[in-house]
Amino acid sequence: MSIRPLLILAAGLAGCSAAQVAVDVRTSSADVYATAAPDGPAALGPRAPELESLLQEACAQNLHVQVAPDARLAQVADWIAERNAAGDPPQMQRRIAMTTRAGVPFPTPAIVELRFTPGIEVERLRDVLVRQVTELGGTTVLARYGIAVRTTATTQYAVAVLTAADVAFSPVQRHVDVGAALELRGTLADRLRRPRVAVTMPDGHAQNLEGAGNRFDFAVKLAEPGVYAIELIGDTSLGPSVVANFPVYVAVPEPALPREQAVEAVTSPAAVEAELLGLINAERARAGVRPVVLWPALSNVARGHSQDMVEHKFIAHVSPTLGTTEDRLKRAGIAWQQYGENIGMASTTVEVHQGLMASPGHREAIVNPAYTYVGIGAALQLQDKSYVPVVTEDFVTVPPAP
Repeated sequence: MSIRPLLILAAGLAGCSAAQVAVDVRTSSADVYATAAPDGPAALGPRAPELESLLQEACAQNLHVQVAPDARLAQVADWIAERNAAGDPPQMQRRIAMTTRAGVPFPTPAIVELRFTPGIEVERLRDVLVRQVTELGGTTVLARYGIAVRTTATTQYAVAVLTAADVAFSPVQRHVDVGAALELRGTLADRLRRPRVAVTMPDGHAQNLEGAGNRFDFAVKLAEPGVYAIELIGDTSLGPSVVANFPVYVAVPEPALPREQAVEAVTSPAAVEAELLGLINAERARAGVRPVVLWPALSNVARGHSQDMVEHKFIAHVSPTLGTTEDRLKRAGIAWQQYGENIGMASTTVEVHQGLMASPGHREAIVNPAYTYVGIGAALQLQDKSYVPVVTEDFVTVPPAP
């Protein structure tokens, strides 16, 4: 029994218009991204309604949130449960791809996975589910769920997919023609301000637009064919929060699911940091950008923030005890002309990096040619009897010599 941790923060808000229909993600894809959930069952398979009640109860009592059903997430959960039952559990990139294929625009989902014998008592299921839901706590506010159960001759495989829903906007077409304008109109949750959109263009360049308050009305010209990665961001008291992240396909077909990649189990913070440095500089090489140099003093700053997040159970740029990124750099005596920070948490180092690269704002920091130095700090968090990496990447441009 295991959980798949969230990578990026978000929270909850009701949508403003209904999605068309929950599609079977194995055979088709949604026409639009919608922040409102469609009608349809959010619990699929034997014992799924029973687990649905337990999940709602666990979220209310242990996370103090009321989660709402989303039939699209149930379709994603059913696909994951089917793969788990076949002994082929999908990695993060494939889970994200299926979630966006279903028309869900919210950030990386949290996934709870259980395996049990068909006759297990409900109290034992409740105990396991409560423990795993509690581990999903912290600064993320979950708002939507879908759950599914698949059965083999001896075992039942249950999967619950949960997301935040911290933004409401008018539905966005997933496939459009060249020359169309992507229009994003909506509202952030009350706890967020300063909406902005980050776009990774088909050629890898970034475009950024910024608004004010918590309402937004953005238009992005889709002038070239290709895949545009769209990300909506707002600020909370703990720093920037990604509230939506999805691709738009302009005059190109939707790609096949990403291939599974060989990954190594997390062994130590030092191993995570070394692997991330290699992954970062490989991305910069692909983008035609010079590598960043590892700065030990900056790594100490990043390492301290990762450890702080583990100890105080939050994932955010602003620490309740140690302040902002700028505060941490100043205390360490790090001189900077420009800085950027990525934070992440996932099951493996590769999944952390994949999630960051799938986010236009985080990708921009990784491949930004202005950055010359990086500090990478990892800490390990115990989840379901195994350790997962919590990571901070601090990038800086040092000021010129006087």
